[in-house]
Amino acid sequence: MWQTPEGLSTISADGLEAVFGVRESSNGTMCLRSNHPFPPRQLGLSYFEATVKVQSKAEPDDPDKSESSRPAMSIGLCGEFSNQYEAHPGQPTWSVGYRGDTGIIHQKSAEMWHDTHRTFGPGHTIGCGVDYDRRECIFTLDGQVIYADHRRHDSLLCRKLYPCIGHSAGPGSVKVNFGAAPFVCERASQLCRSY
Repeated sequence: MWQTPEGLSTISADGLEAVFGVRESSNGTMCLRSNHPFPPRQLGLSYFEATVKVQSKAEPDDPDKSESSRPAMSIGLCGEFSNQYEAHPGQPTWSVGYRGDTGIIHQKSAEMWHDTHRTFGPGHTIGCGVDYDRRECIFTLDGQVIYADHRRHDSLLCRKLYPCIGHSAGPGSVKVNFGAAPFVCERASQLCRSY
């Protein structure tokens, strides 16, 4: 279900859960991209959700751990030819992403952004999708739509879009839902055509 550099994360057998380790690269960031894109330019909503898992008791949160070493997760979409290798969704061209440690939605890094003032982390469920009827890119947090905008993302919505999850800094894990189970966001459950 996900494409990732080998050895940098563990993907569950069903492809719906990823456990991230600590990367020793220059920026410590990696991105998982789904193997399959959303159905391109169909009517309705294409959407997925991810639940950021709470650290297990075997890996207790260290109160002395610096803020920069705590995991930062992001959720978003990227185009087929977007280079997501060492970037959160929304940093490279042809991508959009909602970053948990800042609460900011980025498209093409600093060129276009929106501050939601809503951060997320372990225990939260975040969602991302495209409402093709309204030509909107949407983001949700714990079932509530926190961002829906078509003006900034029109050129992105014309592309083949892949769901992606970004991670940097400390260890973390995430479980995704592409529609096999009910979504936390009721709007998505009513409108979505899961792929």
